[in-house]
Amino acid sequence: MDNIEKAFEPQHRTLAKTIGEIAKFSDKPVVYIAGKVTGLPFDEVKEKFHTAHRMLEQKGYYVINPVAIVHPEADWKEAMRICISFLPHADFIYPLPCWIHSEGATIEVKLAVNLGIPRLKL
Repeated sequence: MDNIEKAFEPQHRTLAKTIGEIAKFSDKPVVYIAGKVTGLPFDEVKEKFHTAHRMLEQKGYYVINPVAIVHPEADWKEAMRICISFLPHADFIYPLPCWIHSEGATIEVKLAVNLGIPRLKL
């Protein structure tokens, strides 16, 4: 079981992890995944973020995965506050194709643009 899957085990679920707990910020570039979460089945959301997370790690990135750091029962405002606190620490943002249909991901992408964080296009 990898670290992503462990994050979903009940004993590991908290409302959020701290930057220090998830981000080692080594010599790898850091990428933040943005995508639609609200209104979708959690298993579907988990799978698409997990797939992107693994692909990005295989390409040599350190990944900030909102689904791995926000408890699935957190409300939208709480989740956005948590996610937006991590975003400025990223070198890149990786918007999933569904981001355009998400109010939260749209906010994240606009914030990244305003902070000068480029989109990662693979």
